[in-house]
Amino acid sequence: HARVDVHLDGQHLGQYGANGIRDDVATAFPLLGRYVGFDHTIQVGAWGDHEVCLDLLHAQDAGLVTSLGCRTLYIAPVAPLGNLEALTSADEQIVVEGWAGHPDGTPGATVTIRVDGALAATTTADRPRGDVHAAKPQLHTHTGFAAVVPTNPGGHEVCIRALNLDPARPDLDLGCHQLEVVAVPPIGELESAVVDVESRSLTVAGWAGDPLGHLTNVTVEISASGRLLGPLLASGPRPDIESEHPGLDATTGFGGEFELGPGHHEICAVAVDPPDRREPLGCLLVDPILANSFVAVTPTRVIDTRVGPGRLAANGQLTLPLEGVAGVPEDAVVALAVTATGASGRGFVTVHRCVEQRPLVSSMNFGPGVSTTNLVMVGTGAGSALCAFSNVETHLIVDLVGWWPLGVETTAIVPTRLLDTRTDAVTTQVLAAGQTVVMDITTPHDVPDSGVGAVALHVASTGAPTDGFVTVWPCDAAQRPVAANLNHPAGTTVSNLVLSEVAEDGSVCLFTSAGGELIVDVQAWWPATSTYHPVVPDRVLDTRSPSDATGGLPVGSGEIVRLDLSAHPALVGQDVSAVALEVAATQARGKGHLVVWDCATPRPAAASLTYGPDRTTATLVLGGVGADGTVCLFAYSATHLVADLQGWWDLP
Repeated sequence: HARVDVHLDGQHLGQYGANGIRDDVATAFPLLGRYVGFDHTIQVGAWGDHEVCLDLLHAQDAGLVTSLGCRTLYIAPVAPLGNLEALTSADEQIVVEGWAGHPDGTPGATVTIRVDGALAATTTADRPRGDVHAAKPQLHTHTGFAAVVPTNPGGHEVCIRALNLDPARPDLDLGCHQLEVVAVPPIGELESAVVDVESRSLTVAGWAGDPLGHLTNVTVEISASGRLLGPLLASGPRPDIESEHPGLDATTGFGGEFELGPGHHEICAVAVDPPDRREPLGCLLVDPILANSFVAVTPTRVIDTRVGPGRLAANGQLTLPLEGVAGVPEDAVVALAVTATGASGRGFVTVHRCVEQRPLVSSMNFGPGVSTTNLVMVGTGAGSALCAFSNVETHLIVDLVGWWPLGVETTAIVPTRLLDTRTDAVTTQVLAAGQTVVMDITTPHDVPDSGVGAVALHVASTGAPTDGFVTVWPCDAAQRPVAANLNHPAGTTVSNLVLSEVAEDGSVCLFTSAGGELIVDVQAWWPATSTYHPVVPDRVLDTRSPSDATGGLPVGSGEIVRLDLSAHPALVGQDVSAVALEVAATQARGKGHLVVWDCATPRPAAASLTYGPDRTTATLVLGGVGADGTVCLFAYSATHLVADLQGWWDLP
């Protein structure tokens, strides 16, 4: 029997007998016999390329050696073994734990961690794991791994893999898992908020810090009743906070002073962690600042049924959540921009105090297929919410544009009908085109016989045979102003709120260019000595005129017009806080909305007027005026704009 001598990479491994049965060889070489085969498995210590050489040793002559040749063989490593034992998140970090090892006992298996497909970390499984070695003796004694991977908050896919020693051979997938990483927000507190009523200033103080140390100093935003006052940087010395919260440094204090307008305010602080994390630090109520005049606010949304409670049903009523909005006190007269859109038919809306019986008058009138906006004035009263009623199914959008302190100078009354030409004995026939109607505003018992300087009137036109307009003015004015308070298409019912000066004898005149019927309700009045100064309506903007702001061209889509009122004769030398403007959109290129606001503040999301093509739409706008006397108008779609000044208010 011959023997086979084996060498691996030049090292002698041993001799093996060639005594296996090989009948095929015996058939081919009868003299050799059938016991000439060899088949042996040899353990190789390392993977990779190996040279194997065989020599045949003759049984009768040990010195006679015949080389059987050499071959280079690639020995592939076996995939690692392992297990992912824990995958958690803490402090905006992913924590991974488990074990992995090579079956050949090679130490230090490499483990990769991918987050959302990207390589986030690589670690080595080199921690002692006697328990694993006891269960799998072929593995090294050190197979444990643990890694901490910082990551952004949110949902992530985390995949763990133990790598093969040969990059070309399969690795061991330890699994992919979805993991939610919770944000660790800044911490802090709004500790004080103090109002100086005389100077109308607010002083705030507190602290804020990032417990993870990502932010050196946290930015804190201060707001009053939902309106942003400004940012503060938490960078002041606060060693007391550092001792209470060891993870923070000693510069976490913030403080500052802001101007604060009239009203009942809740002051809130929010820590901002870019890009979009915000953490409330608390809110504090402060002493109210009283007002003696109209307080114009940045138009603030009160309700939008399109994104809230859904369409208001026919003959349905909803409550307007005014509490805490823009500092409005419990006892106030509020000015609301009310929009009806998507109505099922022609209808009306009445806004009133919920505790009172709904008056049989309308606050606005609208039709199907169009969006209509009207300004509404109504008193709130202590502990009383406001309700909005619609006689047809519709969506309602309500924005607060300002308020008056109740009883100081503005008197809101239960809306009372002054004129209805459909039923009044004085006007037994439909009004003719170009006709003027004289009204006595002292007729209602809630309006005094004398001393009235201005009134708020809800004016409606219905049944006009052609397109036209209505103008309202004090009857003792030298002439009817070249201005419109209401624009209406033929055959429709259109209404608007009008603030009009009152003649010495208590009369107000109405002119209708197209005729039809007029309905007028009085909603509030101001004494002649009030801080509201009505003027005979005066045109201050008409983009149709070549000499105006746009040179006769319509305002472009997305364009802003800055209306400078500082040189108007009625306003020169006055401390003006707000103005009353009758604003109209005409010859519009498409459906859109108009926003009117104080240029010194960011453009609000609320609409002052909604309009569309083939119609002229007007509404009364009450808005703040910048220190430079400017008011801004933004048009969503291209249109001509017309504005008439109707009055102004002193600083509140």
